[in-house]
Amino acid sequence: MVESQTQNSNSSLMVTAPSDMTRHPAVAARFSQLLDERLRLGGKPTEDTIRYTFFHALTTVGEYQHWSVDLEFPLPRHKARLIDTVVRGADGAPTLVVEFKYHRARATTLPKPQLAGGIVSDLFRLAVAHETWGCDCYLVYVTDSVMATYLKQPRHGCRDLLFSPVGEAVPLGEQSLVLKSKTFVKALNGFMSNAIVSCISATELPHSYEVRVFKVSHALRDLDRR
Repeated sequence: MVESQTQNSNSSLMVTAPSDMTRHPAVAARFSQLLDERLRLGGKPTEDTIRYTFFHALTTVGEYQHWSVDLEFPLPRHKARLIDTVVRGADGAPTLVVEFKYHRARATTLPKPQLAGGIVSDLFRLAVAHETWGCDCYLVYVTDSVMATYLKQPRHGCRDLLFSPVGEAVPLGEQSLVLKSKTFVKALNGFMSNAIVSCISATELPHSYEVRVFKVSHALRDLDRR
């Protein structure tokens, strides 16, 4: 049984109506179910299969058309930086932005502060996308127990941001970097913004994997007090 928490929504999602975005929690829940099935049947997740699985959820539960989805889309004001997935409306403007992050201990030798900084860098990038396009922006984060255990330790300063309860809004800004290591800050790749981050879905998967989906909004000023 998949243990998943999602926010409730009473409206419906249309590709051609950016202001009517509502099925994203359902997409997140279906995505988590599909990952659960893959792992239980012996499949090994990679960032590519994670993206494919999310694409399937988008075009089924989310009712998006496959032709509206672009991969590796240029980030506003940072054309050399690419967004993993952008869904466009009928007018060609982005209506949904998604970044993916996958951490598995055996797949990398990078220091954990660098990996943690990479997550926050993606959150800042999504805040930039939201500021420019005004559409819903999400980070899909899949990790094994090794990285999850590291991030949950209070001394690393990421627990309140990345493992807050579903639905809780957490401010993110320059103050969030206080006491962070040089390795962590370097991993931001120069990205800095003011954001509000809230987890819309949190699921424990087989073989000690976890998936968390975060909604990211740009904030007009630095509200971070953590």
